[in-house]
Amino acid sequence: MGSIALGLATHDLTTTLLYVACAVEGSCFVFANLARFASFRKIVPEQQFAAATAQSESASHMALLVGPPLGGFLYQAAGGFAAFAADALSYVINAGSVFFITAPLGVETKTERKAMLHEIKEAIIWLKGEPTKRFLNLIQAGRTAVMAGLYLLIVILAKEHHASSFAIGLIFAVASIGGILGAVVAARVYERYRLKQLLIATCLLSFLVMGLYFVASTVILIAAVTALFYSIDPLWEVSTGAHPVAIVPDYIRGRVLSLTRMVLLGANSLGLFVTGQALHYWGSSWTIGLYLILLFGLLIAVLTNKRIGAF
Repeated sequence: MGSIALGLATHDLTTTLLYVACAVEGSCFVFANLARFASFRKIVPEQQFAAATAQSESASHMALLVGPPLGGFLYQAAGGFAAFAADALSYVINAGSVFFITAPLGVETKTERKAMLHEIKEAIIWLKGEPTKRFLNLIQAGRTAVMAGLYLLIVILAKEHHASSFAIGLIFAVASIGGILGAVVAARVYERYRLKQLLIATCLLSFLVMGLYFVASTVILIAAVTALFYSIDPLWEVSTGAHPVAIVPDYIRGRVLSLTRMVLLGANSLGLFVTGQALHYWGSSWTIGLYLILLFGLLIAVLTNKRIGAF
C-alpha cells in the first residue's frame, strides 16, 4: 500500500505496480487470516467461542461501515497519496497491535516437524475422518460464493434504478448496520438452539430475503433488503464457525484451517467470476434466480444431512 502512495506522490504509478501490490496484499491476507483463525482457541475460552465470533463479525461490519466512506472522503479531500498513505499506516498499526496479545500463541507439538507435504497429508487424512467438518466447510463455501458476488449484484441493481455513487455507498452503509445488529444477537441465539436448527433457519431466511430483490423497485428497498441479508450473516458465521474451532486439535489446527480456508477463498473468487459473467450475459434478474437456486440447494443439503442433527 505504501508503494502505491509513493507512486501517486511521484506521478509514476503504473498498472503493473497495482497488480503486484494487489498480489502481495492478497497473499499476505491469506497468512494473516489463517493465523487469526488458528490462534482463536489460544485466546478465547471454548465457552465464549460463539460470543467472540459474533464480536468479530460485528467488528468486520463496523469496518465495512466506516472504511469505504472514510477512504472516499480522504481521496476527495486530500488526494490519492493521503488515502493510500493512511491505508499503509493502518497496516503498521495492525502489525503493532499484535504485540498487545498477552496469551501464548505457540502450538505444542508432540513430535518433531516433518516434511511439509507429509504434514499436509496428515491434515487431509484428519479432515477425511470428520464428515461434519467437511460438510460445514462446503456449505460455508456455497454461501461465501453468494456473499462475494452480492456486492456486484447490488451495484448493478442500484445503477438500474439510476442511483448515484453516493446512494450506492449509503446502501452498503445501511447493510453494515444490519450486519452489526445481527452480530449483537447472534451469540445469544446460538446458545438457545441446536446447530441444525440454526443452519435451517439461516438458509431459509437467506433464500426468502434474496427473493425480495425481485420486488426491490427503489434504492431504499434495495438498501432494506441488503440490510436484512447482511443481518443474517453473523448468525451463519457463528453457527458454522464455532463448532469447527472447538473440535480441531491444536497440533494440526493451522494445517486443517489452511485447507478449509483455501476452499472458502476459492469460493470467493469463483463467486465474483460467476456473478460477473451472469450479470454480463443474463442480467440482474437471472443472476438473482441463480443465487436463489444455490441458496435453495444449501437449504436442501442441511435438511437432508443427518450427521449435524446430533449437534
